[in-house]
Amino acid sequence: MAARSALPPPNNDAPAKLTPMSLLLVLVVFALLTNLGSLIVSVLMALLLGTILEGPVQRLQKRGIPRAASIAVCYVGVLAALVALVMVIVPVVSDQWTEFQDKFPDQMRSLRDDWSESSNPLLNGTGVDLLQQGIDLIEGDTAATTSVSGDAAAAALTIGSSVVGGITSVITTLVITFYYLLEKSLVRRVITDQISPGLRDRVNALWSDVEAKVGGWLRGQLILCAIIGTIATVSYGIIGLDFWPLLGLWAGMTEILPIVGPWIGGVPAVVVALTMGFDKAIMVALIILLMQTLENWFLVPRVMRGAVGLTPLSVFVAILAGTQLMGVIGAVLAIPVAAGLQVILTDIVAQRRASYQIEPSASASSGWRWMLNRALDREGAEHTYSNDDGLQIVSDVTYAGDGDIEEPSAPDSDEDEAPIEFEEAPRILTEEDMASDNPARAAEATWPNNPWKSTGTVSRENSPWKAVRKSETPDGE
Repeated sequence: MAARSALPPPNNDAPAKLTPMSLLLVLVVFALLTNLGSLIVSVLMALLLGTILEGPVQRLQKRGIPRAASIAVCYVGVLAALVALVMVIVPVVSDQWTEFQDKFPDQMRSLRDDWSESSNPLLNGTGVDLLQQGIDLIEGDTAATTSVSGDAAAAALTIGSSVVGGITSVITTLVITFYYLLEKSLVRRVITDQISPGLRDRVNALWSDVEAKVGGWLRGQLILCAIIGTIATVSYGIIGLDFWPLLGLWAGMTEILPIVGPWIGGVPAVVVALTMGFDKAIMVALIILLMQTLENWFLVPRVMRGAVGLTPLSVFVAILAGTQLMGVIGAVLAIPVAAGLQVILTDIVAQRRASYQIEPSASASSGWRWMLNRALDREGAEHTYSNDDGLQIVSDVTYAGDGDIEEPSAPDSDEDEAPIEFEEAPRILTEEDMASDNPARAAEATWPNNPWKSTGTVSRENSPWKAVRKSETPDGE
């Protein structure tokens, strides 16, 4: 058996060094992250929006519509949907939020008083503290709003600045998204031209893979947000939960965060239900559980088909890092960024594993599988006969029990018999052979495609059991 030679590892023996240029690049990136936060958010939002719209744009292109017109059609559809949602949702949410700030603190105080009289230490201690923190949070926001509204000029300036800043960010994001979609091939070519020619094909394939999987994940998350938000709103309204439009909208919005989002969206609904009674809280908890079951077992396998899947660890790390850098918006943007990084790291790991992969030779095939098939009389093992009394077939010679090795005579033939090679199928014994006085002739066979032995005839030297070589010439010569 020829010894296997391991492939040489890739040329990565040179240790990585931190050069002054790389250190300067890291410092520049850090400065951009800290000082240009709003611009970076706009660029990331534009890239993510472009990734979401890339799929619909390509479908329209396949129908013969030019790319610029396809982008314009998608823009019109997105803007129309956003305007419709704003016109329908904003008035309802505004009224609900005002009512929530007016009534809910009193409801929480009533629940706090009931729990403070309870004999349960969990309710009397931890529960009362959590309710008090919630009351302080809501009343603190209300007091801040009231103090701002007391000074009309300051309030107008604050509101005007917020509105102008929001409109500017939205317009900037839409413009960047449009030109990114329109000139994406040019941007991609400019970036890939800076890479060595040997890696360009891999980078292009990886770029397409990231766009396809992350774009599919983002579109799937938006679909889940709409479905879960609708189900939660309708369910809360049916059971008569207070502030049900606001809580249903909150459940849909938090669905954008995988794994942790559904629980963040369900906790306020349970707290509001507790102020209405323990039975109502049980009903809300059951609704949340049913929604999660529907999402995990029915919606996600269909909506997220082909999209990248995020591990819980990557989700938690991304949310913490994004929150630390950019707050709530950073937490939302960090999830798709983590999804793209996961696709890239998966490709890198797969390439490194492939570079160390050793191709097995033909002589190193699995011999134990062949032995198992022969023991179980499966297909591929040689046929055995019922009158084979203790004969052990090892190659083209036989062993008759524990005695001496018998060398079978060659079968009668008018032509010279070619040496037996293991690639050929074993010779089928005839009735004349079976009726022979020599019992060894009944067991005359060879191992089909024995992986433990090299090709060619068997000899005393290469036989592992020191078997006697079969005669290469027929009798009588």
